[in-house]
Amino acid sequence: MNKLSFFALALICLAAHVQAQQNQLVVSTPALTVDLFGRINTAIHIPDCAPPSGLQIANIRNNGFDVAWEGIPAKPGEAIYRVRYRNAKEAGAWVIVEVTTGNSVHISGVEASTKYEVEVQKICFWTDGSTIPSEWVPATAKTASARIPLPPFTCGD
Repeated sequence: MNKLSFFALALICLAAHVQAQQNQLVVSTPALTVDLFGRINTAIHIPDCAPPSGLQIANIRNNGFDVAWEGIPAKPGEAIYRVRYRNAKEAGAWVIVEVTTGNSVHISGVEASTKYEVEVQKICFWTDGSTIPSEWVPATAKTASARIPLPPFTCGD
C-alpha cells in the first residue's frame, strides 16, 4: 500500500483516531486498525447495524396497535430500536418509543379511526459507547377484509 492510498483510506474512515506509535502512523476506527504497512486488525466486535425488516402493524384496536419487525432482538448495551408514530393527516411531531428488549412494541393511547404513520429505526452500540443509527423504515398495516352478513329484507309490501 503506497502512502497516497493509505492517506485516502484514513480520510474515508469514520470517527478515525490518529496517533503516533513507535514511529508508525496508525489509523483506527471502532471497526478496524490499519498501520503504515497496510496490516489490518479487525479483532474488534462489529455490531450488526442492518435496518429492521419485515415491519408489520397488527392487532389494531380502538386505542392502540402492535408493531413488530425482524432482526436481532433489542438488548441493552448492544442494540435498541426506536419506534416513532404520528397522525398521518396532521403530519405533526413524531412520538418516539424506545424498545430495549425484543422485536415488538404495543402502542396505546392513539385516537380511534385515525390513520398513523409508523417507522422503526435500529440503534447499535460500539464498544466505546458511541451509537450508529440505521435509517428509519416505514411499517405497513396488515388488515383483512371482512364480510358482514345482512339480514334478509324486502322493499315495499
